[in-house]
Amino acid sequence: MLYNFIIKNLTLSVILLTSITILIIFELNEFIQSKNSINPEKAIDLINHQNAIIIDIRNENEFKQCHVINSVNIPYNKLITYKNILKKYKKKIIIIMHNKNNLAQKAIKQLKNNELNEILYINDGINAWNKNNLPTNKK
Repeated sequence: MLYNFIIKNLTLSVILLTSITILIIFELNEFIQSKNSINPEKAIDLINHQNAIIIDIRNENEFKQCHVINSVNIPYNKLITYKNILKKYKKKIIIIMHNKNNLAQKAIKQLKNNELNEILYINDGINAWNKNNLPTNKK
């Protein structure tokens, strides 16, 4: 019976199957990306209790305007150049700060290739930090 329906409605069946596949892929992608994502409160907990470090990958001007106290600025386009400096954080939890989640996720992939293991990012970066009225250094 189902087979007959599929054959008689081939176009509809293909559209339905494609939609379901796209939905599954999208949901899996969201799940994978969210496993590295944390909120500012979790970041504070990791900094206070596990000695985590925030690496702000925004450009230098954005960093100078407003940044989390004691964060380190290494712009995204310089991550590769600074890989020797980053090695000193090998045993720490690294928290990436950027306003664009996709760039933070790309940075995580780059850093994991440099033998840095536990790397997270703050979802919505400095915007989320400021929205929660958390302390920053401002110009």
